[in-house]
Amino acid sequence: MSGSTSACGELAFTEGQLPIEISINRPAAALSEMASIARVTERAGFHTIRIGDMQSTSRELYCALTLVAEHTSTLRFGPGVTNPVTRHPSVAASALASLHAAVQRTGRAGYRAW
Repeated sequence: MSGSTSACGELAFTEGQLPIEISINRPAAALSEMASIARVTERAGFHTIRIGDMQSTSRELYCALTLVAEHTSTLRFGPGVTNPVTRHPSVAASALASLHAAVQRTGRAGYRAW
């Protein structure tokens, strides 16, 4: 039944179009690999890539996100995990806003208190 619609709780969707967005979360790889990882992620159909902000084990988050933004066209991006003790929330917000303004795309970011 191509084109039929089904209800999934409060959501309705057309066959072949699930109301699910799939993202990939990963630490920043070597910066020389980030462009390739981003392109493969986008071609594979993922909606979002989130890079962890783990300064002691990974490369700089916002350098990695810049490479993601420059080498993709539809992939959303943003920090997956960040530490508000080592990166103040206002600094993270400014960095993400600057990146999005530079590439004229939007991403996602958020802090969660644990």
